[in-house]
Amino acid sequence: MYNYETEVFYRPFVTCAVGGIRCGEWKMVYRMHDAALELYNLNSDLGERDNVAASHPDIVKRLAAELSNRLRSWNAPMPTIRATGKAVPMPDEL
Repeated sequence: MYNYETEVFYRPFVTCAVGGIRCGEWKMVYRMHDAALELYNLNSDLGERDNVAASHPDIVKRLAAELSNRLRSWNAPMPTIRATGKAVPMPDEL
């Protein structure tokens, strides 16, 4: 069983821009290129094959808010959407 403190990762300027947060058994991934939030329970799905975001919207909302707050506190630059010229939204803005 995993018992990790909250961890945040952010890779905005790679081919597939991603950010995410891991808190306890939960890991939420934000795929910026298609504005997708994915949620995985690492206790039962270490390989991250079963996205359970639809089944746990409360956890997604909490982790999205925490990730967004952390990115804002870092003044993290968000990638730009080429078609619109606007920045990719923060996870809590989806």
